[in-house]
Amino acid sequence: MSNTTKWVVGIIIILGVVLIAWQSGILGGPAMSPETATSTGSMTDNSTVTPQTVSALDVELTTGGAAIHALDQELSAAKIAVVTAQLTVIAREMAALANALTAHIANSPAADRPALQATLNDMGKNLSNATSLITAVADNSKTASAEELKQEKTQLQSALIYLQAARADIAAIIRG
Repeated sequence: MSNTTKWVVGIIIILGVVLIAWQSGILGGPAMSPETATSTGSMTDNSTVTPQTVSALDVELTTGGAAIHALDQELSAAKIAVVTAQLTVIAREMAALANALTAHIANSPAADRPALQATLNDMGKNLSNATSLITAVADNSKTASAEELKQEKTQLQSALIYLQAARADIAAIIRG
């Protein structure tokens, strides 16, 4: 194993330990309450929605935004396909949260429910708009010309904006 590989592996291990320490509250991160102890904030467990869920979405949206920005340096159908796949995963994860958000709204005070439901409806519209843009890009990117790839990049940027708005809606519903 080369020295570079050893350094990379070491840094990844250190980052993992720091992330675990932060998530557990040792480093001032969001410590889990007893109510959320069964949910790690992982995007694979959509039975509860916690601030950690929103944090995970933030990381994924930041990664998606960086991937779109990287398209400025190398715009190709393959790169567009990778970004499209990333945004598709994010949109699906957000859509999967709808049941947990609906349950959260049902358990909230009656006076808050209409506003929270309106926010959930807005989230649905934002996800629908993002999904439409992502699907259009996915259907066309394999045979796109250079000019079409530029338009697809713009569509992906718009989809990211819709996903960020949906993320803001999720956070607003969690805050109540």
